[in-house]
Amino acid sequence: MAKAAMDIEAKHNPDFIAEWHRGDIAKKLWPVSPLSKIWGIGERMEIKLNRLGLYTAGEVAAFDPHELVNRFGVIGGEIWLHCNGVDRAIIEEKRDRPRASMSVGQQLHLGASGEDIHLLAREMGRELAIRLARENLSCRGICLWMSGDDLWSNHLEAGRGISTSTEIVASIERMLEGRIPARIFRIGAVAYDLSPASFMQLDLETDWKKREKD
Repeated sequence: MAKAAMDIEAKHNPDFIAEWHRGDIAKKLWPVSPLSKIWGIGERMEIKLNRLGLYTAGEVAAFDPHELVNRFGVIGGEIWLHCNGVDRAIIEEKRDRPRASMSVGQQLHLGASGEDIHLLAREMGRELAIRLARENLSCRGICLWMSGDDLWSNHLEAGRGISTSTEIVASIERMLEGRIPARIFRIGAVAYDLSPASFMQLDLETDWKKREKD
């Protein structure tokens, strides 16, 4: 989000300062157009995104990340994260790293509302946990997104790697505590900042025996 704030607002201000918070994404980032204003999107990629009917950052943020990855590879997933105000790039010595993110999503032709949205979101969390376990990965961040009456996304970053169904579903439930769209037609969840589960840092507060059972 800091990179977007600098490119979109700060460099146009006399003092070169801009202050953005998570709640500013919908107001300041999602209306941005043309897409080439977004870091990581060049003119050729902008044309490809336009062909998908995507002209603003908000439209990209509400698009299925699965489809973007299928069409454009890893860069498609990174563009989706950037349009949701997330950049997981780390400035450090280059080393072999696992893929940046893992996503699940669903299109609902009849739509969903009320408690059905909560049930679908929890199911997304359980599916992510299964996929992480299959590849022996953990994540330090979860993003939940929906599109329907409104564009909506929320992020939660953990202080350590998480991977169990209990942890991921609990994170998603926390993200659902605020206002969400009344009716949706697409929903998805993304686990990002992935690392091998064996590299997770232990802490003194976690019941690790119970965690392994989850």
